[in-house]
Amino acid sequence: MKTIINHFKFISMFFLLLSPFTHAEENDQAFLWKIQNRHITVYLAGSIHALNESHYPLPEAYLEAYRDSQNLVVELNINTLEPLFSQSLVQSKMWLPSNQTLEEHLSIEALKSLKLFSIKSKSNYQQLIKMRPWMVIEQLTGYQLMQTSFKAELGLDQHFLQLAARDNKPILELETLDQQINAIANSPFGSQIKGLEVSLSQLEDKDYLEEMVNYWRSADPKGLFDFVYQDVKNNPKLAPMMESLLDKRNKNMADIITLYLHQPISNRNNYFVVVGALHLTGPNSIQAHLTSKGFFIQPMFIPNSSLK
Repeated sequence: MKTIINHFKFISMFFLLLSPFTHAEENDQAFLWKIQNRHITVYLAGSIHALNESHYPLPEAYLEAYRDSQNLVVELNINTLEPLFSQSLVQSKMWLPSNQTLEEHLSIEALKSLKLFSIKSKSNYQQLIKMRPWMVIEQLTGYQLMQTSFKAELGLDQHFLQLAARDNKPILELETLDQQINAIANSPFGSQIKGLEVSLSQLEDKDYLEEMVNYWRSADPKGLFDFVYQDVKNNPKLAPMMESLLDKRNKNMADIITLYLHQPISNRNNYFVVVGALHLTGPNSIQAHLTSKGFFIQPMFIPNSSLK
């Protein structure tokens, strides 16, 4: 499902993909914004959580913003998660009640697709139907990722996490693992079911993935938002889950970024913030929340309309 992709790094499977035969273009732009408040600068970079070698080197604007910042900020630093705790937390949210299965909730067509997926992926169908819908979506996106040359360790966020570790640069987090899991696991069940049905219907559809990454590479947030949210327009039941995945989290992230921007003059730190690209699109984006707080947001790219 296009609307789920590119949100969660704790499972590192929600991603934007591109054909492995494409290569970095000379006119690629950074999906990047700049916010200044007196002595503090915050850079907002939109991340794609799974890329391949062809997307590197990155546009120089990303690297200049990183070098100008004393802190790297990510949604969640998955490199420091404790495996047993993480597994326990996911396990506590991934199973349906013992007296329920997905066969009671999915359409006949969706169940056919799920059975076909279990065969292709060599997954246990009886186990899949006992999972909550959000976890099956994770299984689907994980399967898609394995069919490509794209890797989560080459995603934009991982690239800068590795640079920060090399440079001994402080790494801050906007969320906790529990918050990220709850954002999707606690979203309305009916909305999760619709998300799973849409995901199953699009499992073999690879074309839209390239188009989404092209919006990111050309720094076209409106195009990316409109394209991705077509699923919500076509399936209104997805809206509650998207509110949980994006809108509520965007507000919380903007509140934390506001604290960075109000640091005292004794703390002259700049912040390079890397979040999923969809958090920086649409009417309820992080930038929209910051604008409503009185901050001026400067894009670090030439807007798409100016290129026409």
